[in-house]
Amino acid sequence: MIGTTNFIGQDAVQLAKKQLERHIERGASSQLSIFEVAKLMDVVRQAPPKKKCDHESLFFGFSAN
Repeated sequence: MIGTTNFIGQDAVQLAKKQLERHIERGASSQLSIFEVAKLMDVVRQAPPKKKCDHESLFFGFSAN
């Protein structure tokens, strides 16, 4: 099963690379947003997704007293 998971991960990396290549070719006429490009770059670089913590909330520590 580990081999299958690794294969799926590599397939996702290859797909992300192809999408980024198309984005570069199209330039300003690309339909990808900057956030989509950033996510694709994270996949290619294999960066772990950023986890949101409770203390990162805008209202952390806010008291209604």
